[in-house]
Amino acid sequence: MSGTAAGRAGARKAAGARSRAPGRARDASEATADTTLSPRDAAWLAALPCALLTLLLVLALGPVVGDLLPDGAATFWESRQALLHPEPAEQGRFLVALVGPLLLAGATVLLARRPLPLAPTAVTPLVWVAQAALVVFALGCVVAQWGIEYGALYEFQEPTRQHYFDATTLVLSMLGAAAIATAARSARVREAAAEWTRDTPLRAVAWTLVAAGLIAVWLLHAFNTEGTIANAHFAAAYHL
Repeated sequence: MSGTAAGRAGARKAAGARSRAPGRARDASEATADTTLSPRDAAWLAALPCALLTLLLVLALGPVVGDLLPDGAATFWESRQALLHPEPAEQGRFLVALVGPLLLAGATVLLARRPLPLAPTAVTPLVWVAQAALVVFALGCVVAQWGIEYGALYEFQEPTRQHYFDATTLVLSMLGAAAIATAARSARVREAAAEWTRDTPLRAVAWTLVAAGLIAVWLLHAFNTEGTIANAHFAAAYHL
């Protein structure tokens, strides 16, 4: 009886080991398998490396590109000559920064086209890290902008701070983004949007006119005459 019981126990252990072996093999294969990323995930995984590379290019090449830019043919009033502070390095950095979106687009295409030696379970956490970094960076930019002081260089007698995005603006923007995300999850809203945006000759002309009208209204404040510039906002008149 003892030999029979021992044989049965050994058989059960062997069967259990065989049943666990495929699961372990499957886990090992999933951990080492290549993963084909969706364009969305590829864009998020490429965002941080492309941002760091763009930052290095801006710091390294910005002053060089700025020195190569033409001085321009603008003539300023003599009374304003003392207020001029050319910033060719800043202009060069802005120009180099335009490479960033191109890098991100190219990296997204490359990552989405070929499998990567990345576990499928690691994709989502990496995307979350990139998204969290973007949120932290945006908040840091807002806080830094709130802390900038404008002094005598900008003709202010006392240090002044300019809040382009105040708390109300930020709250409304977050509510708007949440509303858009919620609406995009609704099948009814998506169907209605598809119907409204269905391309027809009449709609193509109508929406083109609407876009042109919005652009005109947006840029209208940039057009001034000698009679209207006196009533313009101080910042607009100052930058003229």
